[in-house]
Amino acid sequence: MASVLVEILEDFVHMIVEQLVVVQEEIEVKIEEDEEAVKIFLHVSPGDIGKVIGKKGVIAQSIRVLTRAIAFKNEDRRSVFFDVVDNDNDAPLWNKGLRS
Repeated sequence: MASVLVEILEDFVHMIVEQLVVVQEEIEVKIEEDEEAVKIFLHVSPGDIGKVIGKKGVIAQSIRVLTRAIAFKNEDRRSVFFDVVDNDNDAPLWNKGLRS
């Protein structure tokens, strides 16, 4: 069963990303958690990847910072990882400083 934090983060990331992309139907947020970290993986349409990553990763970095702030606000001190991944093979497309 997913924690309350996972549900909050999933809803938050989905809400932000659907404002950025054209093909909203292809948004998929996967979250894995363990005792040390929460890992967020985002799948979007290939044509929307650049919109979610942004120039030099600025948008993806901002999403990561905000998800970490949400975790901190919810008194969760685990590391937060965020990455945009390829729909075909789950390969990371943006992982600069994945860890927060």
